[in-house]
Amino acid sequence: MKYQVGKPGKIVVARFEDRDDVIENLSYIAKKESIRAGVFYLVGGMREGSIVVGPEKDDFPPTPVWRRLGESHEVIGFGITMLSLTKALIKAKGKLLPFGFIHVLKALKLKNDTADMFLQAVRPDYQNKGITAIIYSETMQAYIDNGIKTAITGVQLEDNLSAQLLFDSYENRMHLKRRCFIKLI
Repeated sequence: MKYQVGKPGKIVVARFEDRDDVIENLSYIAKKESIRAGVFYLVGGMREGSIVVGPEKDDFPPTPVWRRLGESHEVIGFGITMLSLTKALIKAKGKLLPFGFIHVLKALKLKNDTADMFLQAVRPDYQNKGITAIIYSETMQAYIDNGIKTAITGVQLEDNLSAQLLFDSYENRMHLKRRCFIKLI
């Protein structure tokens, strides 16, 4: 495995060699570089490993069903989440210069118990099979393990019940909602 660290903030680009263990190496990089939260993208395929193909039953949190891969496969889903910068940007009054960036750095380095959940995507042919619920469940457990007390999702359509049901087993409230209107011309 080879990787390097760049700026701004901390950007890690890793290239895994054939037969490298992706999870083990991502964990190693996160520990070595003191990364508490971040975004990761996977490009390419997997020769072998295990993936979650759905929940055992329609319960939440779900019990994952794992399938062993024995040939090349592609990534089927991902999520983007990070520590929240909202309070820091409010303190900075929306300006990074001359000193607003200090609030942002504090939010990233010091105690921050809020995370923003920006985006999640699952390949269309794997949607409605429980993959979304499993990604959210694993993300929530990572939040709990790292002292995150509040997670704020991106704006959802108010009638998107499948997205709202993902959070039924947590204390939650809808504070942002989105509606779409159609006007025929």
